[in-house]
Amino acid sequence: MENIYFVCVYKVHSCSISTFLNNLQTIIQQFHEHCLIIIMGDFNVNILKDNNQPKNKQEPFYFMDKFQLKSQFNENTTKVGYQLDHIWANVLVNECKYGVIKAYWSNFHKPIYIAFKLPNTLPKYNKKPLMSPFI
Repeated sequence: MENIYFVCVYKVHSCSISTFLNNLQTIIQQFHEHCLIIIMGDFNVNILKDNNQPKNKQEPFYFMDKFQLKSQFNENTTKVGYQLDHIWANVLVNECKYGVIKAYWSNFHKPIYIAFKLPNTLPKYNKKPLMSPFI
């Protein structure tokens, strides 16, 4: 695997999950088959596992599955017990560590992290960087 891409996201409350995922799809399609991709951030959708979830709360799971991206953890990321922040990756779960950091300075969201070991040598980067129209 030659490249690692981190996509940090924030979905504003006023944006529908469908619109958000459509925009995210445009970004993912640029490189999802050729590299390790990690998408993390605030989706503003509480998708803690629950069999009675409305369809829109399950939509991110169906969407990410199309790109072989798997949810990396299932725990609350806010002070009130919601999981609004997520990490999705196409790397095997046992190859990385991830979770929530307890932080006294955060008044609502808890910081999330992902960590993994890089190989001793990294390939040289010789391709033109990808630019997103959403930056």
